[in-house]
Order: sequence, then C-alpha cells, then structure tokens
Amino acid sequence: PTLLTLLPYEAPLLRREASDVEFPLSEAHKQLVASMLYSVQDEQLAAAGAPWPSAAGMAAPQWGRAVKIFVWRGGVRDQPFVACFNPSYEAVGDDTVDAEEGCFSVPGKRGVVRRHRVVLATYDDAHGERHVVRLEDWPARVFQHECDHVHGRLYDDERAARCLSKSDAV
Repeated sequence: PTLLTLLPYEAPLLRREASDVEFPLSEAHKQLVASMLYSVQDEQLAAAGAPWPSAAGMAAPQWGRAVKIFVWRGGVRDQPFVACFNPSYEAVGDDTVDAEEGCFSVPGKRGVVRRHRVVLATYDDAHGERHVVRLEDWPARVFQHECDHVHGRLYDDERAARCLSKSDAV
C-alpha cells in the first residue's frame, strides 16, 4: 500500500458525487482500499501531516479518488478499520442530535452539526455482499459524515444545511 495525500479544502472533487463501485472489485479498487486502510492509521496520518491525530473514518474522495468507498471503525475507537462500498442511509424516526465534528477536509475547524440520531445504514462489503445495519448515536453520526463525503458534501457546505456553527479547533 502507498501513503495517500489528502486533498485541500478547495478541491472541486470534494464537492462532486462519487461513482458507484462495481463488483467484483477491480485490482485498482483493491489497491485503493489497501492504501486507504494503511493511510488512515494514526502513524500514517502523522507522517502525512494530517490536521488530526486519529480518524473515526475517511472517504476515498478525501484522497482524490471519486468512488463511493470509505473506511471506518464502525463507530468504535479500538476496532480495526473496515471498508464500506456504495454506502447510503435512511433516517429512523425524527430524532436529531446537534454535536461537534471535525473533518480532515476542513482542517483546523470544528463544527456543530445536526445529524439523525438513528439511521438504517446500507453498504456493500469487499465481496459485494449488501449489508443493512441499524446504527445509533456516534456510529450513526460517523456513518452519515462519511456518506456525505461520497455524495460530494462537507459538513460545512451550505447546501448540506447541517452545520449550525463553526469555530477554530483547540
């Protein structure tokens, strides 16, 4: 795997809908996932000069790849990262929660973002098997955040209408 470089905030690709991933995975997609899983490790984030010391997740568009892939820990800090392909979600109920988020694509800032408290998350695994999982609270927040990336949205985009306030990170 190779160490991937984060795109700057101004990069147009961060605000474009990514392409679906087809199965079986191409060699290029397999290599991309291996590099994503490598690059998202704390040591590699530090080596790449990332704005945060660790990640809950990271999406392919953040590294300049316009495909619907993200890696995440399932919302649990000590879990290994896994890849999700073609992710989407639906809100379960009307409950929302306003909470602070950071993002590698919005360096040095944090924002209070409104998200659904409970979602039904849908994604494919690396074998193309479809999964549907109910997520609540922090895992639901992380999944929604990463889905935003593959749909060309950052938490502070006005068109996403989710960010209630933004400030410098401390």
